[in-house]
Amino acid sequence: MKIQLLTGEEWSRMRPSLLAFIVRFGEKRLTMSAVSALKMLQPHQLEERYTGSGISSSAVAAAVHKGKLAGVAAAIDYGQGACLMAVHPSNRGHGLGGRMLKAMMNQCGRLQGEVSLDNPASISACFRSGMKAVALLTGPTGKPTLRFEGTAQPACCRRLTAEEEEGLLWQSPSSGL
Repeated sequence: MKIQLLTGEEWSRMRPSLLAFIVRFGEKRLTMSAVSALKMLQPHQLEERYTGSGISSSAVAAAVHKGKLAGVAAAIDYGQGACLMAVHPSNRGHGLGGRMLKAMMNQCGRLQGEVSLDNPASISACFRSGMKAVALLTGPTGKPTLRFEGTAQPACCRRLTAEEEEGLLWQSPSSGL
C-alpha cells in the first residue's frame, strides 16, 4: 500500500473524488466543520513555500492499494483548522490511518487532532503515528473527546518507512550501481 502526500495541483485535480471518499467512508464521525474546512482548502496551502518555513502547515495524504483509493487523511493549519481521515472498510485494521497521520506529521512538522472516545480505531491510529493524548475535553457533538498532539522526528533520528527506504534505493543513480 502506497501513501502519497498530494501537491496543490494533485489536490485540485482529485478534490471532488477525495471529498466524496471522505464523506462516504467517514462513517458519519467527521464533523461538518472539518469537512467544510477541507472543501475550502486551497492548493497553495499544500505547498512548502506557503509558510515560508520550508514546511507546509497543511497536508493531504492519499493511500492507494492495487490501483484503488484506500484512504484519505487531511490536516489544515497543523490540524488546528481540521484534521480528519477515512479508510475504506476493506483496508481497515492494517495500520493505514496511523501511517497517513505520520506522513502528514512528517510533512508539517507537527500535528494536532481531536478524536471522540467512542472511536477506538482513530484513537489507535493517533497513538500508532506517535501522537500523544494531551487533553480530555467535550467535543463539538457533546461527546468526551481526546486532543492528540505530535511532533515529527528529524529524518536523521527516525526510522525510515518502507516507502522512504524504497525511495532511497531509486534516488542514487549517480552512485554507479
